[in-house]
Amino acid sequence: MQVSHIDSLPTLELDRKRNGIFYTPQKATSILCNWAIRSAEDYVLEPGFGGCGFLASSQERLSQLDCNRPDSKLFGCDIDPKAFEYLSQTVKPNSLTRRFLLQDFLKLSPSDFRVPSFNAVIGNPPYVSHHSMSPEQRKAASQSTSGRTLSSPNKPSLWANFILHSLGFLTNGGRCAWLLPTSILFTDYARDVRQHIRHSFSRSLIVVLGERIFLSEGTKERTVVLLCEDRQENETDGHIEIGYAPDLDSLASVIENWSRRTWRGTDFDGSANLALMNGESLASYNDLISKSSPKALGDFCKIRIGLVTGANRFFVLNTEQAEAEKIPTEALSPIISKFSDSLGLRLTKQDLNGMKRSGKRCLMIDPSQVKRISGNLKKYLDKFPVDQRERNVTFKKRQFWHSANDFLVPDAFLSYMHKSGPGILINTAGLSCTNTIHRVFFKKQLNRIVRQAIAISIQSTFSQLSAEIEGRSYGGGLLKHEPSEAHRIKLLLPVSTKKAVEKTFARIDSLVRLGRVDEARKEADRFVLNDCNTSQRSRYASALESALKEARARRVRSPSTD
Repeated sequence: MQVSHIDSLPTLELDRKRNGIFYTPQKATSILCNWAIRSAEDYVLEPGFGGCGFLASSQERLSQLDCNRPDSKLFGCDIDPKAFEYLSQTVKPNSLTRRFLLQDFLKLSPSDFRVPSFNAVIGNPPYVSHHSMSPEQRKAASQSTSGRTLSSPNKPSLWANFILHSLGFLTNGGRCAWLLPTSILFTDYARDVRQHIRHSFSRSLIVVLGERIFLSEGTKERTVVLLCEDRQENETDGHIEIGYAPDLDSLASVIENWSRRTWRGTDFDGSANLALMNGESLASYNDLISKSSPKALGDFCKIRIGLVTGANRFFVLNTEQAEAEKIPTEALSPIISKFSDSLGLRLTKQDLNGMKRSGKRCLMIDPSQVKRISGNLKKYLDKFPVDQRERNVTFKKRQFWHSANDFLVPDAFLSYMHKSGPGILINTAGLSCTNTIHRVFFKKQLNRIVRQAIAISIQSTFSQLSAEIEGRSYGGGLLKHEPSEAHRIKLLLPVSTKKAVEKTFARIDSLVRLGRVDEARKEADRFVLNDCNTSQRSRYASALESALKEARARRVRSPSTD
């Protein structure tokens, strides 16, 4: 889930902000401002200042540095007129002219302010996806990145444009400090942003924050801190380090030690979870890779999203709902809409019958299966509001708005978003699934035993850790894999007999169905590490277990659950 700019809320929200519900915690703004502002002579810019949290902390920091007129060193802009009401109450600048502008930051240049450049740019940029931007925002975002291209075909979120645009506002040797979403860690366009940062600063630090400081904002979005130091006029070969802080107190300590150069993070040039692994775990992981030559899941299959109905609540029913609407049986296609509806390593017809009996939504309205839409089927389809139908982007892409079936029945299913890690479900029931689940199409030459071995392997600690490395963390501690990311999950497939595979598959299938997932994972570990000697198995199992626990803890930890 992405949030809009937390410091740009209307006046009617100010009471909630003053109660600490919507506004960046003062402790967080102080930590960043104390690091970024080094002198009483520093000029400070906050783009999109809204609730003025960073400006207030900047003013306090400048006062601590014996600045006579702290407000005269502060600059900012915002598109919301109400932000200026809050500015007058909080910072109380003597003059607003050319220091605080009612403008879109992406349309401004340094010459629009009273100073040619800034020593520090600090803030919490808007977390607005490209899809959610207005046409005007998209135009401004596109123009703002001129000269600093993003090679990724994926359109960047607005925070990325803010960071790139801010580079032109910093003086030589300047610094920036940002609170960002976790997309800085894993998206393709973020890789380009990090590359620009690397070429613009001598050194930078990314800190993944365990504490979810915006829970009161109504979002579980994880926060990442980005600090960039020593802006260079010419392209440089700087480096980005990454570290982890469980809470704001730890964040302050990490930043202080990094500034003093008594601690340094891991060089970050790829996966955040890989970079954050401890030395022993990383050594064991890499050693196992070098000795076992694991394959990627994508070497064995193609992964596609499930059927996109455009309105799952309308098109996917349970048995009771279908009977109440008197939908003809021939117009209903059995489907799995939640991966957790059928636990285990395989989906059988018995599982489907169990889902029906327990009231699971496993019947998709499928008009493509009937020759003529009439009677109760037509009555039901007519219930979908015409205005919503006309606005539905998915419906517009289809020849018939109500027909989602593409008749591609997968060989297996792969969980899409999960808390405990991905699993593969062999499809022996001949069903399809909604887009809450991925469809797996194995290469035709793979026989049943190899497919079962793959389903076993992905349950192992090694593959579960690989999934953490390749996936992306979302609100609520969920781990998500797009098809391209799922293709990269590594698998260990040792030489094994048909009997051993079948026995292990049946055993793990039974354990998962009973909810004994840790036992199932250890059973999978014994299978994939079968080629190792006893000492190696023990060392690998211990190191990988530790790394997996750490990765999952970083993903799911929050003050409300600890």
